[in-house]
Amino acid sequence: MIVGKCADYVLKGRKNVVSIYIEAPRAFCLERTMQRMKVSADVAAATIENTDKYRADYYKYYTKGNYWTNPVNYDMTLNSEKVGIAGCVKMIEEYLVMKGLITREQILSEQITKGEEKK
Repeated sequence: MIVGKCADYVLKGRKNVVSIYIEAPRAFCLERTMQRMKVSADVAAATIENTDKYRADYYKYYTKGNYWTNPVNYDMTLNSEKVGIAGCVKMIEEYLVMKGLITREQILSEQITKGEEKK
């Protein structure tokens, strides 16, 4: 798994690659950042803004002008506010099964290994 670093661009066209973009509204990201980092709204907002600018600039530079949030760059775009983090994971797992890249048995085996077996 490669997270970020223009992986969708660098690896495009490969049959064993799935590119996924997960996003959420700014208010959701702000609240989540405040909770995870234990910072104020101002610090969280600045962190998000700086991180997004860095990612956008990095992506634009290394992809010769493409925009990192363009959904056509990805096989799937998910909104983590609407489906939740666990929902995103489940949708990605199902997509990987549909593409023939993993099996349901592999998902179950991984869940058992991590003590997350679903009843």
